[in-house]
Amino acid sequence: MDAELKRKWVEALRSGEYKQGDSKLHDPKSDAFCCLGVLCKVAGADFGPYAGLDANDEYGDYDHVPVLGGEIISGRDDEELSSEFAYRIGLSEHQAALIRMNDGFGVVGREGYRAPQSFLEIADYIEANL
Repeated sequence: MDAELKRKWVEALRSGEYKQGDSKLHDPKSDAFCCLGVLCKVAGADFGPYAGLDANDEYGDYDHVPVLGGEIISGRDDEELSSEFAYRIGLSEHQAALIRMNDGFGVVGREGYRAPQSFLEIADYIEANL
């Protein structure tokens, strides 16, 4: 991962500027972000409707996506980065782990459940592993 992008991302996660949410890169109703949504903002993406949509566009159902340089950088939903963007910025191997850290995983009351981790904990992981 580019050192400058990583530094800015970690700084943003620690800043307290972003409200942490789950299951979406950005929830416009609560103005909450997952850790990958913060990365989108740091990279320069804007969230909103994709201006290049036409009637047959596969993203027609997604009206709140991160767009960077005219490209939608989320996957086929608004929960994760596209594999192309993740690869381009060096995040492919860590995206799933970061989603689990941000959202928590497993079933409450069963072995293996993990509570969501804070942006501060996620920033520590990013510094140590990316």
